[in-house]
Amino acid sequence: MSDEPTIYSPRGVPESAPQPTGKKFCVQCGNELAADAAFCGACGLPVGAVPVQPPAPPPAPQPYPPAYPPPAQPWPQAGPYPPFPGYGMPAMRKKAGIGHFISGSGALLAIVSFFLPWLLISCSGQELARMNGWQLAVGMKDMEQTGMDSGSPILLALLVLAFLAAVLVILIFIRGRFGKWEGFAFIAAGVAAAAILTIFLLANQPSKSDMQFAAIEIKPMAGLFMTYASYLLLVVGGALCLKE
Repeated sequence: MSDEPTIYSPRGVPESAPQPTGKKFCVQCGNELAADAAFCGACGLPVGAVPVQPPAPPPAPQPYPPAYPPPAQPWPQAGPYPPFPGYGMPAMRKKAGIGHFISGSGALLAIVSFFLPWLLISCSGQELARMNGWQLAVGMKDMEQTGMDSGSPILLALLVLAFLAAVLVILIFIRGRFGKWEGFAFIAAGVAAAAILTIFLLANQPSKSDMQFAAIEIKPMAGLFMTYASYLLLVVGGALCLKE
């Protein structure tokens, strides 16, 4: 150890101590400082001061309360929708097609033609009566010789079937289609009505002996053909409904 005394500087640092070398930088912004600088020229922080820490950001909000787990799939939004059809979109009403127009026309025609003359009844060339579907169903007086005076209430089923078909068509136009069973309903109504009318006409046809004795003639009229045409429209319309 040297016997020479150590001389201290006015600041208390021994003159023999090594002086720090290198550059100084601001601890907050990183700006290079001069050797004798007391403040940073960029941010103004005093040399040797502790930099101010920025406040911590608030925690991100949770999309759902912790007590309730998130759903398996996102809730439907207004749009855009996912590529697969039907997700998050309201069910679209299926509009009526051409088959419903035809079936509705057939039902209305059946109702109107039920009150038009079906049969012309004459005796020895003299007209006795013109009977429509309603008169054949409820009966008509002074027709004892033809057997149609008591009536056949089964014919009222024709009017009921036509009315139900018309109501179904109206509901379809208001609410939308119900399903494939509409076509089967129209076809069944048309076939059943045509079968009932045909069986009635064959069962109430006077015998040849009665016709020769009383000289009675029964001829079909336009109302009967229109009635058959209305049932055909019901069947055609029902078949088109099945294809739509």
